Amino acid sequence: MKYRSIEIFIRLLFIIQKDKGYSFTAVDGQFNPDFAFRSCAHTLNVDNPWLLIQFPRAYIVRTIRVLNRDSLPEKLQKLSIRTKLSKDISLIDLNTFQLFGYYDQFTIAGGSRTFHYKYRPHYATTVIFDINAVDAWLTICEIEIWSLKNLAKNKTTSISSIWGNSGGEYAVDGMSSGKYIQQSSCSHTDDLATFPWWKVDLADKSRIFAVSIIGRISYLERLNNLMITVSERDDIPTESMDGLCGGYDGIVPPFTTVRCSNVTTGRYVTVWLRTSPTSNILTLCEVDVFGYYLNESLTFITIILNNTKYEYANNTITKDCNGNFKSITNISSYGIQTFKIQVQSVAIEKFCLIGKLSLMTNYEKHGKEFINECTFLNSNNGYFKERDMFDTCSFQCACSDFHCQSFAVLVKEDLENPLREIFTFLSFQF
Repeated sequence: MKYRSIEIFIRLLFIIQKDKGYSFTAVDGQFNPDFAFRSCAHTLNVDNPWLLIQFPRAYIVRTIRVLNRDSLPEKLQKLSIRTKLSKDISLIDLNTFQLFGYYDQFTIAGGSRTFHYKYRPHYATTVIFDINAVDAWLTICEIEIWSLKNLAKNKTTSISSIWGNSGGEYAVDGMSSGKYIQQSSCSHTDDLATFPWWKVDLADKSRIFAVSIIGRISYLERLNNLMITVSERDDIPTESMDGLCGGYDGIVPPFTTVRCSNVTTGRYVTVWLRTSPTSNILTLCEVDVFGYYLNESLTFITIILNNTKYEYANNTITKDCNGNFKSITNISSYGIQTFKIQVQSVAIEKFCLIGKLSLMTNYEKHGKEFINECTFLNSNNGYFKERDMFDTCSFQCACSDFHCQSFAVLVKEDLENPLREIFTFLSFQF
């Protein structure tokens, strides 16, 4: 059986860099920090070198992870990461970008650095990596960009056996290098096990959407017939255990993502190998588990945008005695009468189709308050086909011939509600 395997970090449509070098290798899914193998993007020595990535459409940018080279790691210094919504790169002006993260100097050979947004996630079509230095080069071996939360980093792990000092914790340490060295960043079972497995405790019951795995860049044949299961109990794994998320038949690529069904819940994620004629060794260099905790509160994030600009709007969130949520956004300062809204989240489409998610506008007419329900236009199920896994529901909203004062998103109570974070994009011309 071949399970769906779609890379969850955002693959790129267009990538360029200042002067020449190997730009595409920074997003080729090869987590090899060895520069000699031409597995890293690299510029010439220039003033203020940069590398730019452009997506086919705009995405929420929550987390960015950068893998450095293993020789001369200190050369990656004064690194800034910036984003913008515009695709216009005819003139690279760093002042038109929004700062996402900054790091003064990498010191670990073949090390990784994870950057998170400071206040709110960015919304971008373009990401630029630049170094503020003269006569410098920029080398990056791999870039990952995520829209979802990684629940596994630095969590408690267990493993069927350990080779040397390569314990299970090395697979959730945030270091993405696939180059295995003793006491490095990969977990490794010994060669005597008949059923090798690795497990992470997410610390609380979670809804799990996808699991990404970075394997060893050598001995690829060892990572063969991989399976992933999710459980609510901390049992010793067996081949007959329930809670299958998915797997991969045959030799697994150095990087792969398995997307679970959107009703997968549990606390413990186990990676194991089915009986293989080629190997009984399980080596995992990094495992990222994407989802959210079931005890998280539902949050609403509203973004007001036009073609190339966006801003966040504040929400007032209420919950009635029946458990129904309402998020109200004041838009009176924009002076608009009609607008379109896209609502995005993982697994949100069914709520739009069955009327458990709806929108309405509020306006005043001759001193009286009126409410209009927005018209549902269409939806797109992105769980297995979009890079960020987001579904999209589109609505048309209007306030007759008057200026809208606010709009509200209503989500009806549902015990099986998979929603914990809803992004609302209001689009009109400023």
